[in-house]
Amino acid sequence: MTTFKIIKMSNLSPMHVGAGRDTYDVASGLPASDALSAALAAMRAIRGKDEDIGKWLESFAVSDAFPYCGEMMFLPKPQGRINVTTVIEEKYRKRLKKVKFIQSGMWSRVIAGEQISSLDENQLAGDYLLDSPMVGFKAPTERQTSERVKVSRAGLDSDPFAFAWTYFRQESGLYCIVDADDETFRELTALFEDLGVQGFGSDRSIGGGHFSISTGIIQLSLPTEGNAQLLLSTFIPSEGMLPKTVLEQSRYQVLTRGGFMAGSSQDNCHHYRRNIVKMIASGSVLATTEPLFGKVLNLRPPKGDVRHDVWRSGRPVSVTIKTIEP
Repeated sequence: MTTFKIIKMSNLSPMHVGAGRDTYDVASGLPASDALSAALAAMRAIRGKDEDIGKWLESFAVSDAFPYCGEMMFLPKPQGRINVTTVIEEKYRKRLKKVKFIQSGMWSRVIAGEQISSLDENQLAGDYLLDSPMVGFKAPTERQTSERVKVSRAGLDSDPFAFAWTYFRQESGLYCIVDADDETFRELTALFEDLGVQGFGSDRSIGGGHFSISTGIIQLSLPTEGNAQLLLSTFIPSEGMLPKTVLEQSRYQVLTRGGFMAGSSQDNCHHYRRNIVKMIASGSVLATTEPLFGKVLNLRPPKGDVRHDVWRSGRPVSVTIKTIEP
């Protein structure tokens, strides 16, 4: 078993994490690692430690935020085919393809390339694949859309719009795997506490995205030998790290990161857009066993009145896995 440090977020209020669009009726779901590290950097700057933010971001890596429910911990499904050999009804095979998160015990079997010869329909619960059958399992999160109205300050007609919220069930929440030394981990814990008070995502002023935190560990069974790496965070590869021959054998998703500087400390900059960067998504399987080194980029827009940097971390948390032939 391999032990990882984690930070758990509990008592979560409804959260909206934007999907990189100019609409509120679509949400990306759960916080990604690059957005979390950027929010932590903002909390650090508020504490007066705004020097060398880029260098500080290179001192640690965090995973995306993954769901938990009580003692059940979930991790992202690796992109590609799960090695299920049992004959199950076609409708359940379709449900298997829609799985996004796998409970930690089953996840360890999947990343070891194990043939799963027994699978019960009650292990498939929407986006979740469970270790064992469970009747009545309810997902840790629930998506709801509410109707809201934007009131014009210029006396124009009001503009109704839909707003997507993610709600968290009782005893459910989120957690992040943290790769950091003890001193940095303690600082990150304090910054996560600040972020819980400040709130994460949209509409923090009306209570969106607030939480309390605790620290702990998660023990995962990882294969001793593997032929690929599974990303648990968003990733910006260093130059030359992923040649074409590696990418051709990999299974990955590319994300576009940009958006407005809504969290800027300069009120006059909130309408500016950050520079755009391409990142590889969590859950991607990269056909390499070489250590992955990610970049920290400054996405500061080319505007003369933006007086601070806008950092985005692409440092990855990843684990070695054993994949099956496509």
